[in-house]
Parts: sequence; C-alpha cells; structure tokens
Amino acid sequence: MTTIKQADLIESVAAALQYISYYHPADYIAHLARAYEREQSPAAKDAIAQILTNSKMSATGQRPICQDTGIVNVFLKVGMDVRWEGFSGGAATTIPTTPCALQSWPTRSSTARTPRTTHRP
Repeated sequence: MTTIKQADLIESVAAALQYISYYHPADYIAHLARAYEREQSPAAKDAIAQILTNSKMSATGQRPICQDTGIVNVFLKVGMDVRWEGFSGGAATTIPTTPCALQSWPTRSSTARTPRTTHRP
C-alpha cells in the first residue's frame, strides 16, 4: 500500500511553484529569441530584449518572474490501495501550499491569505 503524506504533497507542490516562478519554458525563450532576431521595429525589439533579460535575471537569481502567486489546483491520479496521511478531510481537501511556498520567496500574497484592508465604496 502506498502512503501519501500531506507534508510531502505540500513540499512537492511548493517546490513546483517556486520552479515555475523562476523559469520560462525553454521553447518560449527559443521562440522569443527568434522573434527578436526577425523583429524590425526598434521599440518592439527593445521590449523583447527586456523580456529576455528579465527572464535570464529571474532564472539566474532565482527570483520570481511575476509577483502574482495565482491559485493552484492540484489534480492527482492515484490507483487503488492508497493511504492518505495527515489530511483532515481526506485527499479532497484544501492544503496550505501557497503560504508554505511564500515563506521562502517574495511574491504578492493576495491569494494566500485574506487582505488586511477592507473595501470602502
């Protein structure tokens, strides 16, 4: 029987969030580099160069490309004979992955916790 622990799932998803926050997919960078070479407009070429530079700085410094944390939905495909350990509501439960990931890298945490300000009309 396989055991899936909540702490392990949180750690795995947090690591994945950090990875995708630092790196653009390689094919995206390759296509953007080709677009830069073909681009004739100086303004557009500068914009593409800035995206490529920001992407490289993000990957090198391991800093988020974007400050928006977004919302993560995890879909698991598991077989039979799986035991869930540490999940209070079984596997179909909310797990605190985003706040866990935010502890180790600086992003806007608006979706990770309730904002402290109230909306005033």
